[in-house]
Amino acid sequence: MKSGLLLLISSVLCFTFAAEQFLIRTDWNPVLSENYTVVYISQSKCFILGDAADLEKLQQAKAPMVVLERNPGVQDNSSCFAVYPDQELCPIIKGEEFTLCGKVLDAVDNILIINGTPENIRYFAPVPVELVAITFDPVEIPEKISRTIIRKSILPENPHIKEMVSKVSPDSCARFLRDLCGMFNRNVRNKQWNKGTLVPYLERKFREYGCDTVYQVPVSNYDAPAVVGIKKGKKNPSVKEFCLIGAHPDNIRTDDPNGNLRHQGAYDNGVGDVCFLEVARVLKPYDFENSIMYAGFNCEEIGLAGSKALVNQLKQNGCKIIGGAITFDMVGIGPGTSTSISYSVYDGNQGATEFVNNAKAICQTYAVPFSASTTSSQDIPTDVQNFWKNGYVGAFGRGGKGGGSYHTAADSITSIFDSTWVAKVATPGVAIIADYAVPIGPSSIGFNGKQSVHDAVKVRVYPSGQVFITIEGVAVRKAVLYTVSGRILTSITMQKTQENLYTGTFNYRTSDLVGLGMFIVCGETEKGAFQKKIIMRK
Repeated sequence: MKSGLLLLISSVLCFTFAAEQFLIRTDWNPVLSENYTVVYISQSKCFILGDAADLEKLQQAKAPMVVLERNPGVQDNSSCFAVYPDQELCPIIKGEEFTLCGKVLDAVDNILIINGTPENIRYFAPVPVELVAITFDPVEIPEKISRTIIRKSILPENPHIKEMVSKVSPDSCARFLRDLCGMFNRNVRNKQWNKGTLVPYLERKFREYGCDTVYQVPVSNYDAPAVVGIKKGKKNPSVKEFCLIGAHPDNIRTDDPNGNLRHQGAYDNGVGDVCFLEVARVLKPYDFENSIMYAGFNCEEIGLAGSKALVNQLKQNGCKIIGGAITFDMVGIGPGTSTSISYSVYDGNQGATEFVNNAKAICQTYAVPFSASTTSSQDIPTDVQNFWKNGYVGAFGRGGKGGGSYHTAADSITSIFDSTWVAKVATPGVAIIADYAVPIGPSSIGFNGKQSVHDAVKVRVYPSGQVFITIEGVAVRKAVLYTVSGRILTSITMQKTQENLYTGTFNYRTSDLVGLGMFIVCGETEKGAFQKKIIMRK
């Protein structure tokens, strides 16, 4: 009798255990459908409905996974939904902001998985949302998730691009290189170099070259973010689809065993920065259909952390790159000359071959020297690796002959003297990025650097030290006070005081942040950015 009762209890427990289901999140992989019931796919993750045996298999395979819910979608008449908040109103998702919608199971890839009812989710969501029901039926697994938009046909010759190519200047490249090496030589012992010089320098350059969006991507445990500027397209202003070009400004490392802080050098990688800044300068006077992102990836010497942080952010937000992400690394040369300009593209990502062929055709159209090859290895020790490993097509530009010094005191402007070569390396970036962004004519930002909103901004300085900034006719996003060297001093609060009139004020005599001399007020409005010089006298 006793043994029969135990057998009955054991049978009931086994049946209950076998019937229990789990909603599991793991990394996306197209072969998962062969062994598991995949019920939903996001950009980088997939969601599996499995039992205890499936859990055990995933654990044995050491797959990264999270159990989100037991027996999902069968409690309190609720169902599971993938919830997509409005990206403009909610660029960063915080699960706690959606708790009234239902049970928040997950927040990943800029979506939420919520167990609730459609009525509650839509009613209590803090922003408009789109819902996709997770039915727990198997979904069709695509072969690959493409994060790159590759144009299938080559556009005819564009006179604007032809003009841009002719504007690439060795003198301009030399000025950039002097700026960068003068401020950020590797062996300068200045722990605040990236806060006080590099970051504001890049921000100022991005604004100067027509980027109406500038932000920093924080890197965990370091105060050196990736710095990003976006020149928004006129027909496609989305920050979800854009062209991208950048390089790494080398970063500090405070725990260097030799006691030397690693700072930006000339060969590695001042010249890389020169290339993408020269592209930004040349493209400034034109409007484009598509947006262009310029990126300075810090922390390259510390596990490629700057580009990794940016790529993760792009991937989580479902962003796509139009064409390939172009990055530069060590493109300078020492003594001698070279005509080889080499780009490498990883051939394992969808669209890689097409991008290489397009890039070659673009450069041939505009008589730009260019060569590119594909590689089967993703493990290139530079920032493009993070794009390749996350499904983006990327072109990695590097110099031909080499000969520069890096990680030593010799990594300075004296080791890089051929600015004609550096300009030559930057030129393919101009042609390829401009072609994919599609120029549509001269922009409201003229060659003189003034912008369409410039005249709407008035700055008045009074002997009392009071500074008034007024902007009429356009909504203001923010205003910032800089030194002429590009260091941020303070943000200026702009308030709407009358219809179509915004006012901000501060007093430089009572502020500890501001001394006397020349300063620059930079700001962003709904119609573009502006810069105004102000003089603070005794």
